Amino acid sequence: MSRRPAQVLVVATIVLWWGISINFLSADYSVFPDTSSYQVQLGFPVSFSGDAWRAWPTPLLFAISAEYRIQVLLQTAVYGLGWTIILWAFFLRVRFVVAVVATTFVTALALTPLYLQWTLTILSEAIVLGFLLIGIGLAEVARRRVVVGSGTKLSTWALVGLSIAFIGMSTMSRLTLLPFLVGIGALLVVSMARARQLLAAIVLIFGIVGTSGYAFWLNERIDEHWGVSRTATYYGYLSARGTPLQETLADPLHAYVTARGPECLGSLRASSGGVDGPDPWEFRRELNVNCPEGVAWLEAHFRSEYAAFLVGNPRYTTRLVLEYLPTSGDATGYAQVVSVLPAPAAALFSSPNADGHEYRPIYMWILGGISALALGLISLIRRSGNWSGAESGLVIIGAALTSLLLTVVTLNSEVARITSQATALLIFGVVASFALRFGSPTGRFKQDCPQVMEE
Repeated sequence: MSRRPAQVLVVATIVLWWGISINFLSADYSVFPDTSSYQVQLGFPVSFSGDAWRAWPTPLLFAISAEYRIQVLLQTAVYGLGWTIILWAFFLRVRFVVAVVATTFVTALALTPLYLQWTLTILSEAIVLGFLLIGIGLAEVARRRVVVGSGTKLSTWALVGLSIAFIGMSTMSRLTLLPFLVGIGALLVVSMARARQLLAAIVLIFGIVGTSGYAFWLNERIDEHWGVSRTATYYGYLSARGTPLQETLADPLHAYVTARGPECLGSLRASSGGVDGPDPWEFRRELNVNCPEGVAWLEAHFRSEYAAFLVGNPRYTTRLVLEYLPTSGDATGYAQVVSVLPAPAAALFSSPNADGHEYRPIYMWILGGISALALGLISLIRRSGNWSGAESGLVIIGAALTSLLLTVVTLNSEVARITSQATALLIFGVVASFALRFGSPTGRFKQDCPQVMEE
């Protein structure tokens, strides 16, 4: 009897939903102060124009029911659906042995408490990750159809539109995920152009630009609803006293901005860690009241001044990245998860502190991602075509690394939580790129279109 990747994927799907279901049925959900900002029934309307506390995708899903348990069920379903779609989209046409290894890794990743906890946490993390996975999975199916020439054009274009919509909704909720929208979108555009579907490629370019612009505009409007600009928020966090990086970044940045901005900025500063002074949220309000000219200056100049500061002070920038990048995605304690994985499997993705020695598996995945990108670039330069079937995985890696760096240099608060989607996709991208490179006979869609099997 022939062994097919589809058989592996069926088993992986059953295991995935078994683990997710046990977690949903056996564990309690967690509510935080931010939870209320996603709730429609508490007076926070779903607004497509940004007249709300949060971008609309998560509140829209939660609007189905005001019961927290139902909301947990909804986001759990989105999370599970995302992993299911991306598993089938990427590993259906690889060799049997490679399919076993890749699906085992990815299923374990999805069931790791570090990521599974978000299904029990009534915030936006699980939904944003689920939408991102769904969008990338649909994009891979659509790209395969474009390259191979299978399916009707209408159904393929519908898949492309849905993929951009789902990735776009993730970007609306987390602007630092924009590299995924741009990267996956560009990959689809290139595939369409090569297939001589030029009109569709042009329409898609406008769709990507429009979605990106809408995401930025929506977040600016939400900032206005909070009563302060995003730039003031970033400055408050980045320059706050009492942060772990006070000497590395906060003090020098505060001095740098004080020397260039209005005088009142020098006398106002956020604090954290028990230091006297307003926390970053109160700092924004204090700026509005006591230093409106500072708010205006930050809005007009902080982005460019901060970029100049990072470029002109590589010592600070390097220390900032080295301090925070290892914590990416490593947020724990948000919910008590029923672990269905053995400890060694979970240790591939999370960072238990055993015997006082800190273990950071993110280093391994970053190194793996950089290695895959380097090999792909060498293949492109040499025109060997060895990695020509793994473009999607390489784009995911590049987008994830870019997203991580953007988050680290623009926000030094809750980096571990806010980077959870990018770290999950980084790990997936590494597994997918090597699986697609070594798991298909030719590495090319057209030759590998028939179901791959091993006797």
